[in-house]
Amino acid sequence: MFSESFISIAGPTGCGKTAFVLQLAKEMPISVVNIDLGQMYAPYSVGVAQPSAKEKASCPHHLFSFLDQPKDFSVVEYRALAEKICQKIWAEGRIPVFVGGSTLYQQSLFFQLPELPTRCFSSSQHSSLSNQELWNMLYQVDSVRAMQIHFQDRYRLERALTIWFATGNKPSTYSTTFSPLTQKGLVVFLTRPRDVLCNDINRRAKEMLASGWINEVASLSEEWRHFAKKKGLIGYSEIIDWLDLNKTQDLESFPQALVTIISQQTRNYAKRQETFFRRFARMLAVNKLIETVECDLTLSSHDLYIEQIVHFCSQYR
Repeated sequence: MFSESFISIAGPTGCGKTAFVLQLAKEMPISVVNIDLGQMYAPYSVGVAQPSAKEKASCPHHLFSFLDQPKDFSVVEYRALAEKICQKIWAEGRIPVFVGGSTLYQQSLFFQLPELPTRCFSSSQHSSLSNQELWNMLYQVDSVRAMQIHFQDRYRLERALTIWFATGNKPSTYSTTFSPLTQKGLVVFLTRPRDVLCNDINRRAKEMLASGWINEVASLSEEWRHFAKKKGLIGYSEIIDWLDLNKTQDLESFPQALVTIISQQTRNYAKRQETFFRRFARMLAVNKLIETVECDLTLSSHDLYIEQIVHFCSQYR
């Protein structure tokens, strides 16, 4: 029985989080808890790198493909559900291991957001505005918060503008409170040299497209396609646009240009994640209650890192 300890695996997309966790599952009684937003929605699979059935069979998996409606699932909702899932996992004598790259959901395991206005910004007079126009609007009133949000992330743009229009206060002034799930937490930051990561991302984009990603997007309803664009899921917008222009094309073939643009978008996203995780590590260091370890996945053996994690959890038996 492990006494309310948990592990969070953080790292940029394509760095090898899933493989690392599968290795960890061979050494410890863990349960994987998803912290990747795209993997929470049932219709998205190839494009969000859902774990395979074989990978899921290695240990219990939670919060994968559990949302079957194209509706927003907030960070606050995620935190509340994560707390319930942890209680269940601890009762089973296992250790929750959170895995995924959605940065704000990752942060929510340690820092809680203040109560925010519930009035939705996306009223009829603003629904016709593009993501770029929303970003420009936010930049005019709060450049600090705008620079923290990608212009395609409509949900966070709308949330930030909701705060502004409902309260008159800049969204960047709303600070989080350090409140980890428990104080027996370990954050494992996975890293790869930039050139190695970029090469892996380029290869993976081509492999995913060849593995049925285009067919997956082609089978999505218009509602789910719109939602993928709204959430800024990498690659989906590009494939949707390509399908709209190539309705009679063989879906098994795709142009190199599509691989190139998806690879570039993914590399840009990975860079933003790396920037966030460096800042996140500094935030945790200030509070000094959560242990952290950095793992360079280019090393031939990860055994030393695995031993460190096992040792951490053994303190709470």
